[in-house]
Amino acid sequence: MYILTQSGREVGPETGIPSLEDIARGLARQPRFGGQSRCWWSVAHHSIFVADLLRLRERKLFARQPEWEPLLILYGLLHDAHEAVTGDVPTPFKTPILRYYQRRLDERIPQEHVPALYRRRHDPLAVQLIHTYDRQAL
Repeated sequence: MYILTQSGREVGPETGIPSLEDIARGLARQPRFGGQSRCWWSVAHHSIFVADLLRLRERKLFARQPEWEPLLILYGLLHDAHEAVTGDVPTPFKTPILRYYQRRLDERIPQEHVPALYRRRHDPLAVQLIHTYDRQAL
């Protein structure tokens, strides 16, 4: 079983990868918080906000390690890329199986689109920074 993306890709729980255009379109159309925010706020808005927080608040890190800047900015933009396919399910309603499939998509998406990010996305510093700014962006 799979969904057919706008670009024509077949994406299922264990197979397929949406294109970057599919991800951008899906995140832009996907409301945060199950659509229960006081004003329109999409997952794309949230992802861009996380990337901006990284860019603005980690200038010292990027000055010391400039190779990290493009990877962390992309990581910020793509940290919820799975939601282009699964939707943004509020945390209290996520099931273990949904979390599993979201993690599987999180493995496949950067592997195809940003191999350098795929190789470094489990770096403790990257994980900590994304987690920190993801929480702040709430």
